[in-house]
Amino acid sequence: MNFNYSLLSTPLDYDGSQLRELFPKSMGAPAGHAAIAFIGSCQVDLDHLVDSDDAHSGRPIYSPSMLHLILEFFGMNLWETVLLQRMLMVKASELLLQKGAEVTRSGDDIYMAHRKLSVSIATASRVSTLVHVGFNLDTAGTPVPTVALSELGFTAETFAVLLLDSFKSELECMWHARCKVWGV
Repeated sequence: MNFNYSLLSTPLDYDGSQLRELFPKSMGAPAGHAAIAFIGSCQVDLDHLVDSDDAHSGRPIYSPSMLHLILEFFGMNLWETVLLQRMLMVKASELLLQKGAEVTRSGDDIYMAHRKLSVSIATASRVSTLVHVGFNLDTAGTPVPTVALSELGFTAETFAVLLLDSFKSELECMWHARCKVWGV
C-alpha cells in the first residue's frame, strides 16, 4: 500500500471544516492514501462536530494549539478506516511509552492519568474515508483536563514524523503480508 504524508510549514487552525474529501491533496499531500500534519488551534463548534456523542452532549472541542493529522484513504469502508485510526493511536501510544511517558489508550484517545492528550475521529466522505487526530501542544483553557506533547518529551514536528513514519511502515508491512500468500 502506498502511503505518503506532508508536513505543512505554516500554521492552520482546525475548525472541523478541514475534515473533508481531498483536503490533504489540496494542501500539498500526494494523491492517493495520504496524510498532512500541521500546527494550529482547534475549535470545533457543535455545527462542525462529526462525533454524534459529543454533539448530543453539547461538548465542543477546544485547544489553543494542537498538532493535527488528517489522513485520507480511498477504496476503504468506514470500519476499515476505524481500524487504521486505532492502529495509528496504538503507534502513538508506543512512541510515548518508549519515551517513558505513562500513558494509556482508551479507544481512539490517549491519556496520562486523567489528562487527555488527543482527540480523534474517523468518518466517510463521498469518495474517501478520513481520520482527524489532534495532539495537545498547549492546554490553557481546554474544557477537560489535558496534557501537552511537550510534557511527554516531544516537539510537534518530531512526534509527527516519528508517528507517520511508523504508521507508514506498518501499512507497508501489512500490505506485504497480504500480498505474499498463495490462495488456498
